Amino acid sequence: MTQSIQEAVLLGDRILILFPGPGRVRRLVANPAVGQRETAAALGVQREIQELLGNRFEMNTDLVFAGLVTVILIGLLVENLFFKWIERKTVLRWGMSAGH
Repeated sequence: MTQSIQEAVLLGDRILILFPGPGRVRRLVANPAVGQRETAAALGVQREIQELLGNRFEMNTDLVFAGLVTVILIGLLVENLFFKWIERKTVLRWGMSAGH
C-alpha cells in the first residue's frame, strides 16, 4: 500500500485506486510497466492514474448533501424523542406544568 503513484507503478502489477472513505474501490488498473521507472509505459500508467484521481480535493456534492440531510434528520429525531422524554420526566418529577 502506498500513496505514491510512482512507487505503485514500480511495485504493483495491479493498482487499486480507492475512493476517500473506508475501503471503496474506484478502479483496478492493470500495470504492464511493473518494475519500470522512467519508461514510456511506466509514465503512461502514471498519467492514467493521475487522470483518474483528478482533483483530490473535489467535493462529491451528492454525498455531502446526503450526509447533511442525514444529520438534520437525526437531529430532529433526537430533539423530538429524547428531549421531549426528558421534558415529560422533569414535569412529572417536579410537579410542574408543561407550559404549552
